[in-house]
This record gives sequence, C-alpha cells and structure tokens, in this order.
Amino acid sequence: MAQFIMNEQLIKNLDLFVNQEFFSKKLIDNIPGVFYVYKEYKGVFRLFTCNKQHLNVTGYSAEESFNKLPLFFVAENSKQSIINGVSKIKTQNYVKEVYANFLTKSGKEVSYVFEGYGFNYKGESYFMGVGSDISALAQAYKDLSNERLERERKEKELLTLTLKDKQKEDVLASISKKLDDLKQNAKDQVVLKTISKLSEEINSTFLFSEDNWHKFELLFNNLHKSFYETLLDSHPNITKSEQDYCALIKLKMNTEQICNTLNISKEGLKKKKYRLKTKLGLDKSKRLETYINKF
Repeated sequence: MAQFIMNEQLIKNLDLFVNQEFFSKKLIDNIPGVFYVYKEYKGVFRLFTCNKQHLNVTGYSAEESFNKLPLFFVAENSKQSIINGVSKIKTQNYVKEVYANFLTKSGKEVSYVFEGYGFNYKGESYFMGVGSDISALAQAYKDLSNERLERERKEKELLTLTLKDKQKEDVLASISKKLDDLKQNAKDQVVLKTISKLSEEINSTFLFSEDNWHKFELLFNNLHKSFYETLLDSHPNITKSEQDYCALIKLKMNTEQICNTLNISKEGLKKKKYRLKTKLGLDKSKRLETYINKF
C-alpha cells in the first residue's frame, strides 16, 4: 500500500504549535485528516484533544471522546495493531503505517492508516498523530481478493468439468469395447441388433469430442476472455490442438490430467510439448507453463 506522510508543516513547527495555546481548536481543525493528541496518565495514554474530523469520523462527541484509550476507537480486529503502534511510540518516539479500522459509534468500520510522534511538554508525555482514510483503497483490495477467489473457484469448476467429462467418456469407451467383443460372439440377430445400436449410441458420445471442446471453450473464454485471441495474435501458426493444450496449461492441469484429457501418453505429451516450445520460439531454459500463463 502507499506510504502516508504526516503533515510536514506540523512536524517542522511542532514547538510553535505546542506553545500556541497547546493545539488550539482553530489550529488542529485545519490539519488534514484525523488528528489527535494523547496524554500519558499513570503510564496509560488517554485522548487529550482531537480535531473536528476525528469527531465526525468516529461519531462521538468531544465529551464522549476525551480521556478515552486509543483502543476505544478501533475495531476488535485492529486492536493489536494499535497496541503495537503505541508501544513503538513509547520506545522510539514515532510510528508509521499503522493500518487499522475505526469503529464508529454506529458500529461501522472505516479503514485508516495512522502514524504518531511522541513528545514531552512541561515534563509530561504526549503523542500526536494523524490518520488518513484508505477505505476506498481497502475496498479495492477486498474486491480484487474476492475477484481472485471467484476466478479460482471457476477454474476449479472448469477443471472438474473437463476431467469429469473425460472420465465419463473413458467409461463409455470401455463399455463400447466390451460391446464390440460381445458382437463378435452374438448369434441371436435380435441381440446382435440391440448391441449394435447401443454401440453406435455410445460411439457418438465418447472421446473428448468437438462438442465437448466447444462447451469447454465457452466456459474457458468466460473465465479468460482474451486468452485465445492474445495467443493467436502472438503465434498465429499454432494449431487448434496446440491451442487446446495451452488452455489446459493455463488451467494449471498437471501432466497426468492433460494426458487423460487429450488421450495421449506421457511420451506423446513430451513430444507435443517440445514441438510447441519450438514453434513458440522458447529455448530450453524457459518453462512453457510460465510463458503460457502470461497470456
């Protein structure tokens, strides 16, 4: 995430600010972002003053806010971050990039990044700090994370569908072979005719047919919208079979899964991979999988 820097004017003029009515209301209300000053009482920091923005964001009045601990204003999942931040202020007098969520009076969580600086005034310890609203950025990260999870879910579904169809077709192919064996020994014409009909019906559906590939491509294109187009723009000479192989690589299928789907041996896949790498202009040091995943 981006680094947020405290108001430079505030840092450069700290002594002046402290000596001018000790953070006058007019002064702190003009500081951008959420501003606060905590004072140490018997080893514990409590809110001493804050700007209008702090009150507006948290929803608490000045009377409700003053003398509260830092943890009073943050969500449960952010408390450890604040504890660590205050600890650093005590040991090194400053802390930056503390990511935490304000918990407003209404119960809403708002994402902020904070930084604080410790100082002494008339023999007493204080720390001041600012917070910058990053709720839009946090939401963007959440959306990206959800999008990634949804993509992974769809990829798993597509992988499962592909393998399931292939396994189903393998079973049908096995049944078809057994029916062919039965035909060789069948003497009854009615039985022979029935077996032949069943065999024809099965043969029209087994193997990873063009229809199945079409269904696969529709689902795959929905997930990786420009994959085939970008691949062909870069390598217009690759065959349909090689495009399908690349799609299976994009789905991160392992060697065994690809062999089963394409109905080829491991040795056959090894040769296919070598030919494809040559056609794509990849030398031995470059992995085909890494290259395909760029599309």
